[in-house]
Amino acid sequence: DALLLQARPLGCAGRSRESDAAIAEATAILTAIGDEAGLARALADQSGTAMFDERLADAVSIGTRAIEVAERIGDRETLVRALNNVGTSRVIAGDEGGLALLDRSLALAREHDRDTDAGRAYINAVAALSERHDWARAEPYLAEGLAFCSDRGLEAWENCLLGARAESDLAGGRFDEASRIATDLLARESDHANARFGPLL
Repeated sequence: DALLLQARPLGCAGRSRESDAAIAEATAILTAIGDEAGLARALADQSGTAMFDERLADAVSIGTRAIEVAERIGDRETLVRALNNVGTSRVIAGDEGGLALLDRSLALAREHDRDTDAGRAYINAVAALSERHDWARAEPYLAEGLAFCSDRGLEAWENCLLGARAESDLAGGRFDEASRIATDLLARESDHANARFGPLL
């Protein structure tokens, strides 16, 4: 667990090589001692780091292992995260079957009141589809996600989706609306005002 706790902030800080090393060490130890719960978490973290680094094939392969272990032991929290990682990576790679995994991740997160995981599912669905320039498919996730995050007080997640809304408006030629949203985001007095739009770990 200590290695996994070390790996997550390293990955978020962009130090993916160090994060990967910590997760790989944790995975080897957990496999050796037969700790399936820990192994599922480690694999999900490793998959997330690979997704963030755009090593999509690795993200899918490792994340699929995490899904298998999490389902076998009934670890819903890890299952939600792993489904998100694999679904996002598959959609970015051009495999629309990944949307079904993202939808399942979202449904499980909402069913079990895991609001931040649901917010991540909305963001990653929009981010993955925007990578394919498929704003029409992204729109339902964007609209529903904005309403959900606003209702739950998830400001950082909402800001990410507002950034996506501005990009969508820009792509659709709605320049005045895109400018209004961007200006509003810049004016927000929040630590998350410049939240990155893209797949989240």
